[in-house]
Amino acid sequence: MQRLFIITSLLIAFFATDALAQNAKVVSTYNYIKYYKRDKSDKDALRDGVKAINQAIEHKRTKDKGKTWLYRGQVFFLISADTALRQEYETPSITAYESFRKAIEVGDGFRKEDQAFSFLTRTWRLLYNFGIPYFKKRDFETAYKYFTAAIDCKQFLKKHGKGKKLSAQNARYNAAIAAQNLERYDDAKKHYKELIGRGNAKPGVYRNYSRVLKAEGDTTQALSILDKGREKHPENMSLIIDELNIYLVSDEEEKAIGKLENAVSMDSSNPKLHYALGVAYDEKDKFEKARKAYTKAVTMDTTYYNAFRNLGALYYNKAIELNKEMNNLDLDAQEKYEKLKKERNKLYADALPYLQKAKKLKPDDLRTLKALKEIYAKMGEYDKSDKIKQQIMKVQGKG
Repeated sequence: MQRLFIITSLLIAFFATDALAQNAKVVSTYNYIKYYKRDKSDKDALRDGVKAINQAIEHKRTKDKGKTWLYRGQVFFLISADTALRQEYETPSITAYESFRKAIEVGDGFRKEDQAFSFLTRTWRLLYNFGIPYFKKRDFETAYKYFTAAIDCKQFLKKHGKGKKLSAQNARYNAAIAAQNLERYDDAKKHYKELIGRGNAKPGVYRNYSRVLKAEGDTTQALSILDKGREKHPENMSLIIDELNIYLVSDEEEKAIGKLENAVSMDSSNPKLHYALGVAYDEKDKFEKARKAYTKAVTMDTTYYNAFRNLGALYYNKAIELNKEMNNLDLDAQEKYEKLKKERNKLYADALPYLQKAKKLKPDDLRTLKALKEIYAKMGEYDKSDKIKQQIMKVQGKG
């Protein structure tokens, strides 16, 4: 009996000592926090705090106590704010957020819940701010972790009636863009839908959401989102241009032309719109309308390479058609041949200044160079044609 009493006493003493040891680690963490606050150069205080509290959160007697998680949150919050220390730990502000949240969720009635909520609000700002530099460096994986943690933090605060002045809009938009760049289209769509559902989404939300859908091959839905965006932002050019590009790629030039003509009427000083309208007319073989649209584009922007090249190509392609017609004439149709030759040379002459300008803007573009080579040859300017030929060979690495 006495032996049983001794064993029981030893077990009680063991468990009591073990419990005290774990509580001591929680208290030690609190003291490490105080040491660091008194002397910010004492980095080891926080390092020791991490070791102590990480043991406490694993032990059954302290892992479900709010105070344990509160102190863990504070340690990692301070690490996040320390430029040198935060390099030693992976996403410490996310660990801080998860710890403060856990402090509230364990529900053991600890008396510092308001303190945990206060830290959560401050941590939300860290989460968003730390996501920005990773986003700018195009480390979208890490940026996405921070932005989604900021969103979750805001939602948790809202659930408990806190953080009413905080907004997760920018964090959600950045998270959507990060997911889009990572080709996690389901995540991107989820965030874009949420932003649109709030009723005050910016044009970029509609544009990027549409591009995600387009990347997935769903042009019908992509156009639907752009239409919704234009209802909210009727004069936004980026939405109009994206819509037109989809129509053009989908071989729906007539729809594109109607949309473009409407867009030009709203913003007649935009050379890109005139160029796009020229492309649409060009696709439908509406020579004169295409010519006028391209001409307006190059008049407005004298460095617009694509518009200059397309305007020159418009005349050049028309001349090629006449060349084919000339080659198919009977040998006795000399009068007809000379008439077509005159028309062809006029088209070459019309094309020449625009293609020369295009060459000046982009000297090594093979399409422009090959067109110029043929024009010079057909017009009897063989020296210029040979010079262009040498340039083509050089660009191709043959000269």
